[in-house]
Amino acid sequence: MNVDYTEDIKNLSEKIPATYYFFDILYLDGRDLQSLPFLERRKILSKVIAEDTSRIKISQFIEEGGKELFDKTKSMGLEGLIAKHKSSKYVQGIRSRDWLKIKHIRTQDCVVIGYTRGEGNRENYNGMGYHKKER
Repeated sequence: MNVDYTEDIKNLSEKIPATYYFFDILYLDGRDLQSLPFLERRKILSKVIAEDTSRIKISQFIEEGGKELFDKTKSMGLEGLIAKHKSSKYVQGIRSRDWLKIKHIRTQDCVVIGYTRGEGNRENYNGMGYHKKER
């Protein structure tokens, strides 16, 4: 839903208020925090963000019970969860084994890299080559 008019935005924000969740902090007052361990960044985040119990929250960090939490996210209809190593650094644009996106639905990315025109009685079909990336 795109809303352009100030009055519509005001009305909708009263009817359907948003909650803003913070989960990490990468910079503070011009200081780059990305190289700090995740738990250290979370401590800084907790000091900087004043949680308003209804609209501003810091996402929970749960150290144990991952299987139960994963099952709970499924029962809530959520996509999955992010598992982070507590001493991990934040690295922009790079996937690492320190942060894992664990989804309930397994997906597969495929990229078509070529095709061959069918011949003879297969002339209406194409043979495709693809690169498969498992997730």
